[in-house]
Amino acid sequence: MALSTLYLTVLLLSLASRALTEVPPSGLCSAGVPGSPGHNGEPGRDGRDGKDGRDGASGAKGDCGEPGKAIQGPPGEMGPAGSPGPKGEKGDVGERGTKGCGHLHACISASLYLVDFENSSYAFFIFFLFYWDAKNNYLFTAASFRIFRKVGLKYYATDGMKDTFDAGLKFCRDAGGDLVLPKSETENEVLVHMLTSDIQVGWIRATDRKTEGIFLDTDDSELTFTKWKLGEPNNYKGREDCVMLSKHSEWNDCPCDGKSLVVCEIMN
Repeated sequence: MALSTLYLTVLLLSLASRALTEVPPSGLCSAGVPGSPGHNGEPGRDGRDGKDGRDGASGAKGDCGEPGKAIQGPPGEMGPAGSPGPKGEKGDVGERGTKGCGHLHACISASLYLVDFENSSYAFFIFFLFYWDAKNNYLFTAASFRIFRKVGLKYYATDGMKDTFDAGLKFCRDAGGDLVLPKSETENEVLVHMLTSDIQVGWIRATDRKTEGIFLDTDDSELTFTKWKLGEPNNYKGREDCVMLSKHSEWNDCPCDGKSLVVCEIMN
């Protein structure tokens, strides 16, 4: 059995050796069909993947550049409004002023100070009585001026304004009265006392614009009282058509476009 196996092995080796050394006869073999190309391999590594070189030495510091132009940019948009601040504390009550009645409104205010304002209806009633009485009394108009003097049944009132004759006439009529016209020595003296050291003359409501040399009231009525200065009226330079009262209580004809104290006459 062992010899048979050995013999068979030698025979097979001999046949195999011959098959490897024999050359096939010419013309019996042909080239085989080329196979399909293989797949491309993975790309190689980029050269940039290599390690960086060492940093070189720092260069010399350069010169400073020219300074840039300072150009202001456009304003930004307005921001949102902030929230209102907290309400401040209530202030202390001021001291009560001194009582005075130089002006009717001051009298009303002073009287209302005496009212218990916890009773608002009563306070309003008191105010209404004062207001109603004043509104229907010529004193209300006179008291609206800074200075007023009672003379007979009327008041002379002024705010110290200086203006032309026509401007004064309009002012007084707009205020509910008329430019002053003394009709007695008493009224003339009251008007004199309303002049001051700074204001020496005041207008009187009389002109001769209609007929030269004949002075009349502005309603064309005749004057019932005059107190002309000696030699007046004289129509100096032909342009004196209005009348002024001097500090010496005398009358003088003057140009109407001059400026003098405006005193109004307030009557019932």
